[in-house]
Amino acid sequence: MEFMNRRFMDATLPRDFATVVLVQLDLRSRRLDYVSADHETGVLVSPGGQYRALESTGLILGIDEDAEFELLELSCEAGERLLLLTDGVTETQGVDGQMFGGERTIELLRESSNLPVDEVLRQLNLQLKQFRAGVAPHDDVTVVLVEVPEGRTA
Repeated sequence: MEFMNRRFMDATLPRDFATVVLVQLDLRSRRLDYVSADHETGVLVSPGGQYRALESTGLILGIDEDAEFELLELSCEAGERLLLLTDGVTETQGVDGQMFGGERTIELLRESSNLPVDEVLRQLNLQLKQFRAGVAPHDDVTVVLVEVPEGRTA
């Protein structure tokens, strides 16, 4: 991430910045490595509905050329789901100006832990559209949802 930050600063204007998250999920060992440049918080949700937040491990890219980023390693369990998203999801605004928010997103994941991943994504998309009440999103709305499969660890 330090290399990406320096390259970003070399290639962009002084006031430009970006959030980034890099994740490597080894499905055999169920190990998740991640580093986050102040990107929207990711979440690991267990089949029982408990969740762990994947907080930022460093500054936004483009702020400090010498910024350092911590690589974190987590163990996952079979059936856990990893959610990564952009702020276009949590900052989706309703007609009253209220934001959709992270809490609402996590609650949907917790309530739908028994549903297939594609159905959870369909429901999230539907809820976001209903929340916006027909208004087009003002930002990109990107969601990645991965379930850690059953099986033995390496």
